[in-house]
Amino acid sequence: MRELYRHEDYIPCSNLAPLSYIVKENNGHTVILKINRSLTSQYTLFKVHCCYSKVTRLVTLKRPDDSISFSKCIPFEDSVEIVDPIIKVTCKDSFSFEIYSNVHASISPIHIPYSDIKTSKMTAKVKTTFSILFIGMDSMSKLNLIRTMPKTFNFLEKNSINLKGYTKVGLNTLPNLMGILTGLTIDQLKKWCDYQNKINDCPNIWNQFKEMGYITAYGEDSSDIGSFNYAKKGFSKPPTDFYFRPYFLASETLKIIQRERMYYCTGPETEGERIMNLVKDFQITLKNYSKFALFWMNSFTHDDLNIPSAMDEKMENFLIDIYKHLDNTILFFFSDHGFRFNDITKRQTGWLEEKMPIFYVSFPDSFKKIHPKAYYNFQINSGRLTSSYDIYMTLQNILRLADRSYSLKKSLACAKCHSLFRKVSERRSCQDAGISKDYCVCNITQTYEEPQEITKEPAKFLLDEINKLVRSYRQRYKCHVYKLDRITLFEKCDFKNEYKQTRTNLLLRIQTQPKAVFEALLEIVPNKHNSSDFRLLGDIIRMNRYSMYSSCIQDSSLEKYCYCKEQKPKTISDKIKEFLFD
Repeated sequence: MRELYRHEDYIPCSNLAPLSYIVKENNGHTVILKINRSLTSQYTLFKVHCCYSKVTRLVTLKRPDDSISFSKCIPFEDSVEIVDPIIKVTCKDSFSFEIYSNVHASISPIHIPYSDIKTSKMTAKVKTTFSILFIGMDSMSKLNLIRTMPKTFNFLEKNSINLKGYTKVGLNTLPNLMGILTGLTIDQLKKWCDYQNKINDCPNIWNQFKEMGYITAYGEDSSDIGSFNYAKKGFSKPPTDFYFRPYFLASETLKIIQRERMYYCTGPETEGERIMNLVKDFQITLKNYSKFALFWMNSFTHDDLNIPSAMDEKMENFLIDIYKHLDNTILFFFSDHGFRFNDITKRQTGWLEEKMPIFYVSFPDSFKKIHPKAYYNFQINSGRLTSSYDIYMTLQNILRLADRSYSLKKSLACAKCHSLFRKVSERRSCQDAGISKDYCVCNITQTYEEPQEITKEPAKFLLDEINKLVRSYRQRYKCHVYKLDRITLFEKCDFKNEYKQTRTNLLLRIQTQPKAVFEALLEIVPNKHNSSDFRLLGDIIRMNRYSMYSSCIQDSSLEKYCYCKEQKPKTISDKIKEFLFD
């Protein structure tokens, strides 16, 4: 692994300190936008004129979650009181040359619906009420946190409980997030709602927290690959009291600096630090309210194995700061899965860690005093096999602590999953935890150099399954039919099933024409003819980057498998990406 790791330095987005900033008074009810006049001489020798615009979310039928508008820019001098949650600041010199621009989100109680304020204040007085704060980093495995963010790792190890056996339940971000938020698999979610077009109709546990009087928030950077937006319509109306997608859409109209294909800087701030600042603002400004918040970072973890090292010190300092303001808050610091692409996935270590994301939980002292047994059991469970469905059940348990009349609902994806305030069995299986066989790391495979005639049959089966899957979609006519190029991985694992019969699983990876790399777990099933059939266990996973080859598809499910017949002309940048990462 050493040859894959390189340290990356933190790069500031500007050599100058930001010219504009927000100040709050009257317990956050008064929000003041200020210009730091002491810095203007660093930007220009001429007089500086500044104005601010209101940022408004625009809803359209086709893309209800992707548009914003800016109001007319209102001039101000040194400071001005603002009431809008998102504003853009623009400053020009005497020759009308723009010297500075930035976007600010202000969190204030004045932006909470009145009914929620009333209920939340009542809820906050209940001693058994605990706020919930989820902070997520995309594609961060347990091992890559140690490699790239050792300072962050050491802080979390000292101040949180590490769920060492936490394992992913789905391919990418959405199924792993929805496991926590709904207790459902993606296939089950499809039966509840049209999550690609009408995700507001989907169940989400933050709605139960909201009904119980919690103030809710959701924010995610890198708006182009948002968990609920990538190849989907997103939310037709704000899903939470504080919804920060318009803030990031506005920030991404500023000067952008990319780093490894991701938006690193938007204006004078990094996207990651914008999330960190929102978390602090939310936690400090609304300290007297019961809260449920989910904040998610893609910008420095999603597309490169090593860029997280550039943000290690920033993240450590952020955690040191936020821990001072957790009060009655339970903090979940987590990820969806490990790194899914590039050379690391070709190694046994990469295969293993892709399935085991980080998951840390920190409890306030008040929880430990009021619920010592629950806290003790959670500590015990840190060494047990766990999944997102257990977290879903734990969140319901927290709701029940706040209101004894709340009725716990079983996770439909995992009947045996339960709150981690109860002990998890040492003998728990992946099936017990709702983890499918293709994501289970309990049965480690061994690599075999098998004769071609032995490997060809399962490879042909897998190829047929891929083409059959593509044919099942309405837009199939846009996609190539795959042909087998070569087998790149063949591993076997013998195990005993529930009937004590010896069975064999195959971990198979093939490369096709046109070029795509797929991986799947197969089971060898004996038949009546003294030969063997194959059965697909779980998802077929596309191992190479595919967005540039499947851009003709608007369906996020088909996109993972399609290779478009009509390809866009490749730019120089595309050719470099193809050479380096495909």
